[in-house]
Amino acid sequence: MTVTLALPDSDVGIMLDAADPDAPSGPVFAIDSVAAFHADRPSELGVVAEPSEIPDGSIAAYRDPGGFVFYVLDQAQAT
Repeated sequence: MTVTLALPDSDVGIMLDAADPDAPSGPVFAIDSVAAFHADRPSELGVVAEPSEIPDGSIAAYRDPGGFVFYVLDQAQAT
């Protein structure tokens, strides 16, 4: 189960996900296309989780050169 909490007057939200308790924690960035980001990602970003489908879109996880994990999410199929 995933829950997203929106912060008032902000583009920032907090996402809580109980689907995989072993998944690394990290920020989630909403982008236009996970597939395009993955295809064009800088070589210094390590892939933690390949792009996968979720309801209404896609998600993927990467590790930056400092070792921090972050996620990218699109809702390309949301109506």
